[in-house]
Amino acid sequence: MDAEKIIHKSRLECLPTELKQLILAAIPDVMSLRSAALCCWSMYQAFMGAEKLITPQVLTSQLNSELLHYALVAHEAAKHTVPWTPETAEAFISGFLSKSNPMLVPKPSRLSEALPIAGFYNLVQHFVDDFVSAMFSTPFGPANQEPGSWALSSSEVNRIEIAFYRFEIYCKLFKGGTDQDPFADHLPDQKEIFHKMFPPWEKQQLACVHDYLLERVKNVFRAALPSIPRWCEFLSLVQEGIYHGCIAYHLSQGLSYLHTLLSNPLIITTEDYDRPLRSTQLWFLEHSLIDIAARQYFTTESSNIAEVKRAFPHTSDLDTGPIDVWDWARRSRAYRPLVSNERPIPLRKWGYVMWDRARLDGWGVLRTTWGEREAYSVIQVMEIQRAQDKDLIDGIAQELHRERTRLYREQCRRLRRP
Repeated sequence: MDAEKIIHKSRLECLPTELKQLILAAIPDVMSLRSAALCCWSMYQAFMGAEKLITPQVLTSQLNSELLHYALVAHEAAKHTVPWTPETAEAFISGFLSKSNPMLVPKPSRLSEALPIAGFYNLVQHFVDDFVSAMFSTPFGPANQEPGSWALSSSEVNRIEIAFYRFEIYCKLFKGGTDQDPFADHLPDQKEIFHKMFPPWEKQQLACVHDYLLERVKNVFRAALPSIPRWCEFLSLVQEGIYHGCIAYHLSQGLSYLHTLLSNPLIITTEDYDRPLRSTQLWFLEHSLIDIAARQYFTTESSNIAEVKRAFPHTSDLDTGPIDVWDWARRSRAYRPLVSNERPIPLRKWGYVMWDRARLDGWGVLRTTWGEREAYSVIQVMEIQRAQDKDLIDGIAQELHRERTRLYREQCRRLRRP
């Protein structure tokens, strides 16, 4: 007689169902929850018996309430598949992004609904790590910026993560121009409503994220331009180098697309060379940020910081670092000419509004004076790089023209032969 087969169960499988569900609910993130639920049949059954209770609890433990709100709003915006109209965009912004009484997006109750949100959060964390590395390694940072001070506080991480989510929401709302008029600004009034939802230091946080991503995409273009000479030929005629229309298209596609692009830069060589200028408005986020910064500066120029704070009573950031450094920057003699001439704020090179007051004090930032010399030394470097990029584009375009001329003359010689 054949020996009976004995199936040995693990201790985990032998636990009561209620205890298994408690274990699953205590898991710190959604991806780990999926792995645990699929580790064996009994855990899967336990999870399915309380999925609608366990999933929201794990998602809430992974993302704090403010961050989860922005994650859900970004996910909700991504589900909007038809073009935004002024009415739908304004309703979305006024409802979900209101600081005083925001509409709440229901938390997903099923694992299949929570997984995309958790997956995108992992992507945001990737960008946060790279952003921090870039901000702490820039030569334009504070003189006392020490590598040993890189460890971030939870409030700094949260602040940067939220800024990336705001960027993603902005992309989902405003990425689309029209093929009929690609150079027209898309939903300009609604962009203004979007920016007015946030205090000026939070606008600068969004601007820091924009400038960081802009530099990353510029580096992709610099590496790939020799492989796309027809694009260089077109850009040399536009006289805008690689800075606005073509890069705005890529930025406007959002973080998932940008992650793919930065991981595989040669993806841009597969695109029609003039597609970006046909697919999106010329300026995307940069123009609206410059415009709102200038208007807000002249509106608050004579206001003290207490008055500015009272205008935004619902800010949830308990640390005063971003507010204090924004006030410090706007009171410098260099700030007014920059915003008056629609120039970017060089302080964004080191993410000045992202850091806690303790870090700023450790760097000695607020005890220094930020003046025109510091500002324009950064701008000078940016202008030199811009000129180098333009020379690269023009050189590739001229080489293409010479090669076409050579081929044309060679063809003419062959046709003249008897």
